[in-house]
Amino acid sequence: MTDFEIELRDKLIEQLKLFDIEKETITRETLFFGDEGLGLDSIDALEIDFMVEKEYKIKILTSERNEATFANFGTFADFVKKNINRDIDQIKKPNQPEN
Repeated sequence: MTDFEIELRDKLIEQLKLFDIEKETITRETLFFGDEGLGLDSIDALEIDFMVEKEYKIKILTSERNEATFANFGTFADFVKKNINRDIDQIKKPNQPEN
């Protein structure tokens, strides 16, 4: 894993409170959803959205909520890395007045 993937993995574990999973078992091939992967659900997906927006300034579009983005940890890491700060101008900062 790259340094970026390790950072992203650790942030996901923290955000989703996956403390019962040994982080070394999460690889690029690890599935997010379903019984054979991390077993995440729709609430977890919302938490992922929140974390990605806060940490990486990306708003995941409805059209991006698909297997190309979420097939496994590797595809997700590639998506995040490719889009870092993509939506920085659209994300409201705390205490920023509405336009």
